[in-house]
Amino acid sequence: PPPFAPTPERPPHKMQDKPWFTVNRLPADPFSGRIHLAWTEFDNYGSKHPADSSRIRYAWSDNKGRTFSRPVTISRQSGDARDGDSTLEGATVCVDKLGNTYCLWSGLNQLWFTKSTDGGANWTTPVVIGGHENGWQLDMEGIMRANGMPFLAALDDKLLTIWAANNTRTSEVFYKLYDVSSGIWSEARRIIIPAGENAFMPQVCTHGNKAYIAFYTSTRKGKTPEYELKIYTALIDGNQLSSKVEAKLLEGSAFMSVGKPFLGDYIGITALNQTGKDEALVAYTTLRDNRDTYISLARVKF
Repeated sequence: PPPFAPTPERPPHKMQDKPWFTVNRLPADPFSGRIHLAWTEFDNYGSKHPADSSRIRYAWSDNKGRTFSRPVTISRQSGDARDGDSTLEGATVCVDKLGNTYCLWSGLNQLWFTKSTDGGANWTTPVVIGGHENGWQLDMEGIMRANGMPFLAALDDKLLTIWAANNTRTSEVFYKLYDVSSGIWSEARRIIIPAGENAFMPQVCTHGNKAYIAFYTSTRKGKTPEYELKIYTALIDGNQLSSKVEAKLLEGSAFMSVGKPFLGDYIGITALNQTGKDEALVAYTTLRDNRDTYISLARVKF
């Protein structure tokens, strides 16, 4: 096995960005309890020099994060270092019911996907599962920085990835499903939102065979440079995949934005389900008087 360190090894002069992790929670699996961690490494953050690039790195821990394996690069195609659409970003990981580990990210206007069947020791050559039209960086009105980075999650017998993209005049949230037994991805499908609203920063969590999704939208109000930002939620039922998925407004989530405030890069969502019903807790950044930034929590029933 690779040598271990208290934290994943960080080469000098390189920047480590956007880490995301998952835990293997399968009791009988030989890698049960393993933490899988993936992130972006920059040679020189923000550099336009062609010699500087970005890549996806991976490490694992079997002792609740006290030490990690020596990181390996699981991407094959490098991105640039500008922190834009041609940079490899948004790497997220998940574990299916068979114990296989997967990682997916965006870069070069495409979605990349790789798999490990031995707990992260070895990874397949990444494949492109579809386009990320116009890239993960979204120029969104009413916010300083926005993205449509993908997220990956496991259902009972499928994987689900969501992302946001500006394919036409507005940006929307899309999703694809991966059949674990056949190894085939579905076509991209659209989550329905009201006309004229621009979606960004989607996030997903799963419980059983259902996926709970949350994301922002931005809409211009009147002739002034003032925008209304809102949170929408959606439910994808793995047992009813032929149904259209329509997002619902999270009541009380709307707030106004003037100029270009910074709201962070992600929102959060986690399944609750203590009552046996479809419920999730959503955490998102909001503004008060276009000045004070704070985190709002909402319990959502789907």
